[in-house]
Amino acid sequence: NLFDYFNAATGRNLSPDDYMEMGRRTQTLRQLFNIKHGLDPRQAMLPDRLPGRPPLDNGPLKGKSYPLLEKVALHWKAMGWNSETGCPETSTIEKLGMGDIVARHFPKGLESS
Repeated sequence: NLFDYFNAATGRNLSPDDYMEMGRRTQTLRQLFNIKHGLDPRQAMLPDRLPGRPPLDNGPLKGKSYPLLEKVALHWKAMGWNSETGCPETSTIEKLGMGDIVARHFPKGLESS
């Protein structure tokens, strides 16, 4: 079990949920950092060619494409971020105990960033 390895390496006794929350907090902090420094999450996408836009005309991936934008929106929603903008929702920030960080670095709120 991966989490047993983490506990052995850190000397902690955390649950898988504890580690997942740490990951959510880390990813949300990264997203907030990028937004603060002017990166619009909607612009940080892979080139269209990678998900098959437009689909290839021949070869093993002929006619295939991957709905990357829809999957990104689902990921953002699962993370507790706005599925259209990628901006963390206020409820997510509060749930993760990051309200003081946002208040300090986004005094006018996230919407004005």
